[in-house]
Amino acid sequence: MLVLELDFLTGRYHATPWDRHVNEGAIEWPPSPWRILRSLIAVWHRKADPVRYPEEKLRELILLLTMELPLFKLPNTSSFHTRHYMPEKVDTTLVFDAFMSVGEGANRQSMLVVWRETDLSPELLGVLDFLLENMGYLGRAESWVSASRRDGWDGTFNCFPVASARELGEPASRLQGRAENVQVLIPLTPTLYRTWSQGFITALKSSWKRVKSEWLPPEDLYEALLVETNDLHKGLWSNPPGAYWETYEIRRSVESTGHRLSEPVLSHAAARYLLTGKIRPKVEQSVEIGNLLRATLMSLGADKPSQAILGRDEDGMPLRKSHSHAFFLPEDADGDGLIDHVVFYSPSPVSEDVQVALTRAGYLFTHGGIGSGKSQRWEIILEAIGTRNVLAAVTPLMQKSRVWVTRTPYFHPWHRKKHGRFGPADQIRHEAELRSMPEVLDVEFLGDSVWSDLTAGVVEARRRRLYKSAFRRVRSENTAGERMPDQFGSFVKITFAEPIEGPVCFGYGCHYGLGLFAPQGEESGAVMHESGGVEIPKSLLME
Repeated sequence: MLVLELDFLTGRYHATPWDRHVNEGAIEWPPSPWRILRSLIAVWHRKADPVRYPEEKLRELILLLTMELPLFKLPNTSSFHTRHYMPEKVDTTLVFDAFMSVGEGANRQSMLVVWRETDLSPELLGVLDFLLENMGYLGRAESWVSASRRDGWDGTFNCFPVASARELGEPASRLQGRAENVQVLIPLTPTLYRTWSQGFITALKSSWKRVKSEWLPPEDLYEALLVETNDLHKGLWSNPPGAYWETYEIRRSVESTGHRLSEPVLSHAAARYLLTGKIRPKVEQSVEIGNLLRATLMSLGADKPSQAILGRDEDGMPLRKSHSHAFFLPEDADGDGLIDHVVFYSPSPVSEDVQVALTRAGYLFTHGGIGSGKSQRWEIILEAIGTRNVLAAVTPLMQKSRVWVTRTPYFHPWHRKKHGRFGPADQIRHEAELRSMPEVLDVEFLGDSVWSDLTAGVVEARRRRLYKSAFRRVRSENTAGERMPDQFGSFVKITFAEPIEGPVCFGYGCHYGLGLFAPQGEESGAVMHESGGVEIPKSLLME
């Protein structure tokens, strides 16, 4: 058995996967064997004495490590990112720096990489020990690492090839967290590389009359591991020659995710995600973003989506009266008119499949695009998950108040009666009564537009006017034919007889972000932070 221990000294691991751009915010986790072997080779070229540590021994060591798929013992992690504007001659460029946090100081945890069936000679162990001792970083240069070799290890693995899942992991049904599949870049074995290389060259020469030298794979696997990344891109390689993608499974208990969590079985499920992307969607596109969150969770759930996500009963009829199914709510937390968070909330209990899907959701994607007509993708990072009370500490949408003001227009869900009866104010009162809410004392209509910093209080230079006519009303092309009783919408301020807990959503499309209200005034239980733009619950502030 061969066991490598990697301790990230700053508590952070920075590495961009092979097939992703740095500004996508993706992180290669776990570190791929392809990356680890190339790092060992790089250390030899920079720091080794070729007389004391001949390259033939390095080649022998590297090729032996390709003969077996390694297993991992990963530390508890959370993903984060920072944004930097890099100065250029003409303009600044926004750059994302995504990284995996493994804890700091005494809380920092190391990771193990294990080849269970690999035994090295004393001479090769000497070469390996030298390389590990002189490895300064793994991934990008800011990922400082202390690498070493252990004599053995008999613990439990939590990351392994899917083919080995039954042998190495407990049954998925017993997990109280997530079992996540990830693609890991693995080098071929020397024999498989020769077979692949011969077939690739034959196919290439039969398809092209003139073959460029950079299109040809290196002579053997070791030489393939030496090729610089820039040279691979110049040769138009979609994947590094001699490498393939292997599906690994990461198993992590709920307690180890690093997020705010409550009991494993939730009577009310709620989750909040940070939404990031090069261009964030506007608040006017809320209904489409809410629908994308629903589609993402449905794709990650069981074969048969739960009623809480689907919004339909066993007969396929919409759950319109009870509103006990899930809400998918985009949020503009800093009041700049752009969506920066998405919130999931289900008033009724959710299944284990839904809870797992909530922890696995990593991005929103649309093929047709929103507004631009092009495909778009936004990363979503889980910030908090648990009951309504857990989220009340991080978002005002879940707090308690008597006075609520719309962040997105309210569209009344029923048709008006003759002579102006059963108008928007009457329908709000009726809807509140159907949901067993306190009496609505007052309904005030605010006009055709409101400021985007309605409750956030950001500096005036960043806020903008939100016009009800600019808001999207249709979730997707599939729902474009739905009839709406209200074609115009209204910005509304509601006062209840008693304080109620959020989220407060009324009217057409309220489960997807339309008719979304936020608390206003001192009764909401939140005070403005002196930095502006963020509300902090009073209970979290020191006396």
